[in-house]
Amino acid sequence: MTLRELLIIERIMKGRGSGPKPSFSKYDLLKTLWLVYNLGPTGRKVLAETLHLGEGSVRTIIKYLQQASLVKKSGSGCELTGKGRVVAERIWRLLVKQIRLPKNTLVNGEYVYGILIRGSASKVRNGLEQRDAAVKVGANGATTIICRGEQLIIPPETEPPPEDWVRMAEMIYRKFEPQDRDVIIISGADNEAVAERAALAGSWTLLMDRQYRNI
Repeated sequence: MTLRELLIIERIMKGRGSGPKPSFSKYDLLKTLWLVYNLGPTGRKVLAETLHLGEGSVRTIIKYLQQASLVKKSGSGCELTGKGRVVAERIWRLLVKQIRLPKNTLVNGEYVYGILIRGSASKVRNGLEQRDAAVKVGANGATTIICRGEQLIIPPETEPPPEDWVRMAEMIYRKFEPQDRDVIIISGADNEAVAERAALAGSWTLLMDRQYRNI
C-alpha cells in the first residue's frame, strides 16, 4: 500500500523550488509531525533541540507544513490542523513503535534506534534496500527483522544469524511486542539524530511503493 499521506511529504520537499539544498530531509518533516502530534502545541526551540537542527531550519519546516495545511501557528508554537491530525494518525497506525535501543551486535554505532512497521513483511526482500536507505542518510548500517508468527527472522534466511541472536531476539520481542508480519528496522550511527533518521529512512522504503518514492 502506498500511503497517500507520505506522498504529501514527498511533494512538500519536491515543491520547494530552486535554491540551496536544505539542511533537513523529508524524515525531519515526518518527525516534526510526530512530535507535534504527541506533544501538542510545540515551540520552535523544543523542535530544534529534539530534531538536532537549527531554529532557521525548523522555521522553514514549519513554513512548508503550513503551506501543506498540516500545521498552524498558535500561542504556544505550532499545532496540527484537522488535516494534519488525520495525516499523522494514519502514518502512526503503521509506524507503531519508535524506540532507542542499547548498543548491540546487530548494527555498528554508538546510537541504536528501532522502528516497528505494522504488517509490512511482504515488502521485504533481503533487507538490503532498507540498509541502503539508512546508510544514504549517514547511518553505519541497519538490520531488518521480520516477525513470523512469534518468531523473529533476519532476512535473507540463507545467512546465519549473529552469535548472540537468541538473546537479542528476546530483548527486541519484549520491547516491540510485534505481531505476525510486522517488520522492525534497527539502525546504528555515531550520532543520535542520524540513527533515528536512518530508521525512518528504512521504514520509508516499506511504506512507499517504489514508483512513488522519489516523485
